[in-house]
Amino acid sequence: MNIGILTFWQTKDNYGQMLQNFALQQKLRMLGHHPFLIRYAHSEARQTHIEDIVMNLLRRIKHWDFKTHKPLLFTTSEKDKQRMFEQFKDKHLEKTPRIYYSLKELQNSPPKADIYIVGSDQVWAKFLYVKENEVFFLNFGLPETVRLSYSASFGCTTYPDKIKNRLRKNLKRFQAISVREETGKRIIEDVGMNAKVVIDPTLLLKSSEYISYFNLSNKINKKDRIYIYSVNINSPEEIGWQELQKELNYDTSNVVITPSSGYVDSAELFGKNVNYKYPTIEEWIDYIRTSKMVITPSFHGIVFCLIFHTPFIYIPLGGKMSSGNNRVLDLFHNLNIEDKIYSDKRTYHVLLTENNLNWIDIDRRLESLRMESISFLDKYIK
Repeated sequence: MNIGILTFWQTKDNYGQMLQNFALQQKLRMLGHHPFLIRYAHSEARQTHIEDIVMNLLRRIKHWDFKTHKPLLFTTSEKDKQRMFEQFKDKHLEKTPRIYYSLKELQNSPPKADIYIVGSDQVWAKFLYVKENEVFFLNFGLPETVRLSYSASFGCTTYPDKIKNRLRKNLKRFQAISVREETGKRIIEDVGMNAKVVIDPTLLLKSSEYISYFNLSNKINKKDRIYIYSVNINSPEEIGWQELQKELNYDTSNVVITPSSGYVDSAELFGKNVNYKYPTIEEWIDYIRTSKMVITPSFHGIVFCLIFHTPFIYIPLGGKMSSGNNRVLDLFHNLNIEDKIYSDKRTYHVLLTENNLNWIDIDRRLESLRMESISFLDKYIK
């Protein structure tokens, strides 16, 4: 089957976004299909209210080429060039030859496919206040093309009442719906539809498959290193940086930090006297699997710790971003993981000394979830 996948892909520095892209394509290839990315140039703003619409407009002006009248997709810094994301996309992702800049372009000249899939990532955080966001509900292509969602996320716990009817109308276009979080399932059930919760695409692949595909060493030598994958934070104190330094006796020589963008832009927040690294995607995986501890607010950072049995501390998101914790909390619940979340009571003094993860049980539970999610794909991709 030829399978067109609509998801986020434009990032220059978010490792999870790239790896969920890769993992879904790779799993579908392993199942005997021909997947490809539909390169739709989306806006990052969610447009849920006036503030978001204004911010979206400012972003568009900042990243707009007034000569070609098209967005500047890639404004990559010298540090981000070290990550080599564009080379990764060229090497590991099948994609449409052209880039689509609007729903209208996709409707006028849709990519040919037997099946369209939307997901994973927070594709349905693009609320339906504007018709353009119907792109993420696959409102293009031939009527007979099968439409599925895989591990789609709303990035929120409730959907705006004013546009629930639009949501219901757009969901009726799908032959089957799967989401990443229980909150997403409840949103869909609230508008009278059914959905299945499946795992993130990155969890569809086993550690051995990542090692084989990316030609990583089979032998893991854990290093005396704490790896901080810094994403979705605005200040170092959001991860308890002062407390962590104190716990390390103010010796951060074995701390490596990789900043990335998510809800907020990437920034070197921890001062000039720390070790910042901007690894390639393959190197990022290796940093996680060879570190003695990973500290991160990142869902995908936690995912790869679980895949490679690396101890971790999850930093919960706060404020407007707190709904992003649901994906991690759901995963912890499904894998019976407790007490790996940083808080006033669960401090670094406690968390850095614990080593109580039952990797055998985690692997067993994860394999069950993996098989269930693959069964969903098998059922509807024939």
